Amino acid sequence: MVKITFNRIIIILFLFLTITAESISQTSYILNPANSKMTILGTSSLHDWEMEVTDIDFSTTLLIDGKVISGIQDTYFLCTTTSIVSDYKLMDKKTFEALKAEEFSSIEFRMLNGKISLITGNEFSGTVTGYLSIAGQTKEVNVPFHGNLLENGQLDLEGKVNLKMSEFGIDPPKAMAGTLKTGDEVSIVYTLKLEKNNIGKQISETEA
Repeated sequence: MVKITFNRIIIILFLFLTITAESISQTSYILNPANSKMTILGTSSLHDWEMEVTDIDFSTTLLIDGKVISGIQDTYFLCTTTSIVSDYKLMDKKTFEALKAEEFSSIEFRMLNGKISLITGNEFSGTVTGYLSIAGQTKEVNVPFHGNLLENGQLDLEGKVNLKMSEFGIDPPKAMAGTLKTGDEVSIVYTLKLEKNNIGKQISETEA
């Protein structure tokens, strides 16, 4: 009698795990660069300034329960240091020097963990925590985000991250014999358009 009860428990547990696995799927997304934008905002002793990040590599893997985002599996970001540009060549030059672009050609973020704190229909908000590497220094940072899962399967992500250059050992750039000094704090504002990554599926179909 005990054996039958135990077997039933095993069967029920197996069915539960199977149903859960089928309802929750992992979906990988990659960047649509043409419709994405990332801007760095800052201040100086003369005026506010902004620079655009023109070369971005971004991907994320989400857990989706039906049509609802239920978790974050992975997030990765990379940009070329010299792709951070403005309308002024002098400002670009000073920025590359401050970021040690010749020695450290890229800026990278790798996720440690992610948390979704609010879900409303197809929209969700949360924070991704990970290691951000800039100019040879790596720090743990929190990246807040707001997302929207669209009916066509695409994903919109937006958010704003506040950082201090000094936390990464960066001396805020100066110009005009030191009379123009940039502030230590900067804000990174991003609006990203993501699409499902179908590369794995295409490879499988080709091999078949």
